[in-house]
Amino acid sequence: MIREFHLFMKYSKDLLKVNLQLVLIHWIQELEKEFLVKAYEDQEAKLQELIFLKTLQKQQSIIKILILNQEIIQNQSIILSALKNYQKIQ
Repeated sequence: MIREFHLFMKYSKDLLKVNLQLVLIHWIQELEKEFLVKAYEDQEAKLQELIFLKTLQKQQSIIKILILNQEIIQNQSIILSALKNYQKIQ
């Protein structure tokens, strides 16, 4: 009976060790998953920010082009007006 109890205790300790190891492995895997998810979310946020900045740069370039076009049109209008005045004088 005592021998059986000692065997039971030995196997119980071994089982407890195995269970603890399994729990620790599970916790480590969960932490790894959380870390990977966080890293992915951080990368996704950085990518979205980069896309936003590139879109903003494109919009600013388009606005600059529109402003230059407006200035060209105004200059052409001034030149045409000057030519008309010159033709009137002659």
